[in-house]
Amino acid sequence: MTRPSLPVMALRGTPYERGHQHGAAFERDIVSALDRLAKTFPARTLRTARRAAEASWRTMTVLAPAIAAEIEGMADGARCAVEDIFLNIGFEFFGQPSPTGCSALAFNSGSRAVVGQNWDAPRGAKSDLVLFIHTGPDGFRLATVASRGTLGWVGQNGPGLCLVTNDLMLDTATAGLPSQVVRRMILSEPDIVGALRLMPRLPHMGGRTYLLGDASGRIAGVEVSPKAGVKILGDDGPLFHTNHALLSQTRAVENRALLRQVYPSTHDRYASLAGAAGSLNSVADAMRVLRNRAGAPNAVAKSYSREEATETACSIVCDPAAGVMHVCLGLPRIGAFVAHSLASNGTVRRRSAPISSAARADTQQTLPQVHPRSPRSRQDARPGSRSRSLRG
Repeated sequence: MTRPSLPVMALRGTPYERGHQHGAAFERDIVSALDRLAKTFPARTLRTARRAAEASWRTMTVLAPAIAAEIEGMADGARCAVEDIFLNIGFEFFGQPSPTGCSALAFNSGSRAVVGQNWDAPRGAKSDLVLFIHTGPDGFRLATVASRGTLGWVGQNGPGLCLVTNDLMLDTATAGLPSQVVRRMILSEPDIVGALRLMPRLPHMGGRTYLLGDASGRIAGVEVSPKAGVKILGDDGPLFHTNHALLSQTRAVENRALLRQVYPSTHDRYASLAGAAGSLNSVADAMRVLRNRAGAPNAVAKSYSREEATETACSIVCDPAAGVMHVCLGLPRIGAFVAHSLASNGTVRRRSAPISSAARADTQQTLPQVHPRSPRSRQDARPGSRSRSLRG
C-alpha cells in the first residue's frame, strides 16, 4: 500500500481570483470547518471574537489589501461570509492557544540556507492540508502549506524567502493581526532584510517564533510578543526552536503553567534538535533530524500521546537557493519527502532523487479541479453576497 502525498493546487490570477479558486474547490470542507467553529464556542465568545475580527479587518485592509482581497475571493468561492472565513483564519480572536506544537530548525549549508519544521497538530489535521501554488500576472508568487480555507502555516515565495513558525505561550493582545496574516505579509518581502524591517511594524496578537531563510543563504530567527515586541534570536546557524521562549525578554512574559499544560515535551524536543547541531550540512541532514523518534511518542517526529494530544501532520524542508520545498505528509519516514521544484510559471515539478521504488510511489501528486464558476474579476461576484454566516 502506497502512502498518500500532500495534495497540490495551483491558484492563478489576481489575489481575489486566487482566493475564489481556493474557496470554490474546497467549499464543502470550508463550510464544515465553519460549522465546527460555530459549535465549539458559546454565542458570547463568538460575539466577542467577531468584534475583534472586525477591528482587525479594518487594519488589514490598510496594511495588506491584497490579502483582504484574497479572503474576499475565498468567501465568495465557498459561498460563505467574509467575516466567517476571517474568524476561521484568526484563532487568536478566540483568546485560546492553538494546539500546534512544532519543532523547527534553520542552518547554513555552505552558502545555502536550509529551513525546516515538523508541523504538529491535533489528530486528523493532516487530511485538511494542501500545498497551494500562487501564480500572479507576473509569475510564481508563493507556495504555502495551508489548511483548506486558510492562508497558510509555512511557505516559500518567488524571490526565495522561506518561513517556518512555532507557537509560544507568551502574552496576548485583543487587537492586531492574526498570525496567518502576519506570515503572509512576511512572505511578501523579497528577503530576510525586508522581513526583519517589516515585523516590528506589525501589530502582533500573540507569542510566536519565526525562523527564516532566503536565496542569498542568510538565516534569521525572532521571538515575537505583543508586550516584548520582536526580538532577534540570531542570524547565525544553526537555529532551533520548539514551543518555549529562549530569550530573556520573551521568557519574562511567558506563561509557564500554560506551557507545561499544552506543550510538556517542548524542552525534550528542543534538546533532540540541539543535539544534532554539529551534523547539519545538507537538506538530507535536516530530514534526518526531523525524523528523530527519540523519546517517542513525544519526540521531534511526534505521535499522539495523552500528555500532548498532537502529532506531526506535515514535515517541510525548504531549500530557497534551489527554489525547492521538500514536503512529507504525516509522520516523516525514510524516503517519504516529496521535492517540489517551484518554477517561475507556477508549475510544480517533482525533483528526481535517489529514493527507493516504494518511496517513489509517494511522489504522485493530486491536483483538485477548480470549479468552473470562478469569476474573472471581483465585479462578477460581490464579496459576501452569498453568505452562510455563523450564528452567535
